[in-house]
Amino acid sequence: MDESKKPSGGRWLALAFGLPLLVLAAWAPAQASEWWVTGIGKTSDIFIDRGSITKVRVGGKSYLSAVEWRLDKAATTDPAKSARTLFYYDCTRNADALKSSNRYGIKGEVIESSKYADKDLEWVVETQGTIAYAGLNFVCDEGLIQPKATGFTSNGNQYQRVPDPEALVASVRTPKK
Repeated sequence: MDESKKPSGGRWLALAFGLPLLVLAAWAPAQASEWWVTGIGKTSDIFIDRGSITKVRVGGKSYLSAVEWRLDKAATTDPAKSARTLFYYDCTRNADALKSSNRYGIKGEVIESSKYADKDLEWVVETQGTIAYAGLNFVCDEGLIQPKATGFTSNGNQYQRVPDPEALVASVRTPKK
């Protein structure tokens, strides 16, 4: 290599160490996890990580996205007992679309994974009064939450901050004696 084209000592260090640090910073979450109970139903409960709420663009339009835990409570033949999903939310149309999902069995093992291309998203307009609508409402109204709040109400939905939904999921997985 031509000596004049080689990076100088300072530039070389910046390239050698700066680029990996930049990549790591891009992978780091924007905020720490902050889980909220957003829906309690007869067969499942939903938790959303407020720290995961971000803006996304799909087909030239802006939406929000968030990570959700669904804890299934019903004794069904479905082997999945919980799911961790990524949803996109269209706040103007009260619609959401599943982007990706991991479903977990009773021992915490992944039993099914799915991921959808943006062009294949199926948008569902949610009905007021359902736990899915409450989750959508939480994501769309997230900016109303006061710092250090442990609960709030919006559009008739009550939301409660929880310390660790994964512990709740694990407690459901543990066989009862």
